[in-house]
Amino acid sequence: MDTLYRHLHGNLASKSRPLPQQRNRNTGGLIAVARNRAAGPVGPASRESEIEARLAEMEKRAEQTERRLANAVTASPDADFEPLWFAVPVGRQLMG
Repeated sequence: MDTLYRHLHGNLASKSRPLPQQRNRNTGGLIAVARNRAAGPVGPASRESEIEARLAEMEKRAEQTERRLANAVTASPDADFEPLWFAVPVGRQLMG
């Protein structure tokens, strides 16, 4: 974690971005970060397929949102709908 922090801190500082903060106790910075081999191969090809899957999901959500907005805009008003009007109470004069 110390190595990761120093690398990230240096990169962000050189780009004038907000700097990360590191919080650990005793030897907490010595925790190792590694890739899980059981998760499968990670490389350019799998990374691209992951990106494509995320983009497809985002496009699907955008189409759903567009469809809902179009339905809301073109919907006819409900005939039984009656607006509820709230009355503002008359202000009381202050005593004193």
